[in-house]
Amino acid sequence: MERNRIYELSISRAPILLWVGLVYAATIILQNMLDPRLVQSLIFSVVISLHAVFHWNSHSLVKNRPWVYFLIQGLLIFVSALLMPAGFPAALIGLFPVLIAQSVSIYYRKALALH
Repeated sequence: MERNRIYELSISRAPILLWVGLVYAATIILQNMLDPRLVQSLIFSVVISLHAVFHWNSHSLVKNRPWVYFLIQGLLIFVSALLMPAGFPAALIGLFPVLIAQSVSIYYRKALALH
């Protein structure tokens, strides 16, 4: 049973990680076409990698205090967008809806568990 649950979690994470990769590519391309910034691009890469790692481990991070997870993820998204001024819209519009959907899903499950 636990093995099936882990398998289902890994399958559900794959499309979101693919989406994060596409947003990353779009942001880097937009930024480098208009105003290349090497150092900020490297920092952006680290921040997006942290975002992806947090997302991959979200099942264990949201158990006790999901609001901390969402706060950290929101800050990572905002910082990543600030690092890439030309790619700001791509980063925000691409990543915040995923975080919103994830929060709705997690809090909906918690609400069902309370009833």
